[in-house]
Amino acid sequence: MGVERSGRRLALGRPTSRDRRRGLLSLGLAITFAFALGAISCAARPSSTTVVGVIDGDTVVIASPRGPEMRVRLAEIDAPEKGQPWGSKSKETLSNLVYGKAVVLTVTGQDRYGRTIARLQAAGQDVSAEMVRRGAAWAYRDYLKQKTLLQVEADARRERRGLWALSERETVPPWVWRRGGGASTLQSAPLSFLQSPTSGGCGTKHSCREMSSCAEARRYVKSCGLSSLDQDGDGVPCEVLCR
Repeated sequence: MGVERSGRRLALGRPTSRDRRRGLLSLGLAITFAFALGAISCAARPSSTTVVGVIDGDTVVIASPRGPEMRVRLAEIDAPEKGQPWGSKSKETLSNLVYGKAVVLTVTGQDRYGRTIARLQAAGQDVSAEMVRRGAAWAYRDYLKQKTLLQVEADARRERRGLWALSERETVPPWVWRRGGGASTLQSAPLSFLQSPTSGGCGTKHSCREMSSCAEARRYVKSCGLSSLDQDGDGVPCEVLCR
């Protein structure tokens, strides 16, 4: 039997509209959280696919079983641009490694242009590391997690593989090339542009004894790709200056 108060019948235990709204909100949050966990799990899970196109030395197009083809940026490397010295050869090297072949893809994130970033394995090889080993790409300092790539790059540089056989003026990191405005700017610029420490370009120094400070040593490693200054690959160049 209900309880009557002021002429109105109150149903005991019946949820109010506020309770229902709170319940729906909690359910919505739970579903959103579950989807987020699922997305992260799927992104980190390796999957097999086929490379159906090569854009340049660090970007490919893969077949997607669930929808349209997807453009993928290789993780942790930066290849010469199309108009840059060794740009076409870098693309050719990547094509020889992956074009038309089955690869294992592990998504690691997304860049600011909306491209998927991933590690690729082809025939058991880490494609990013192989591109650096062949002198077809640089270890990308700003996004580097696999520090061993710096030593791989240093070995390629020492043995003058790939782009490292070019002259010093032609061996410009892609991130410096892009910041300088591309081919037209760099080709018309005097050599002092590449050598000036304040311009962000790369000079002619090659060893720790030529560095005037720890800051300069770090700039040469990060902006100029002079990984030989960090021989043990611990991220600290020229320990005598940066200790």
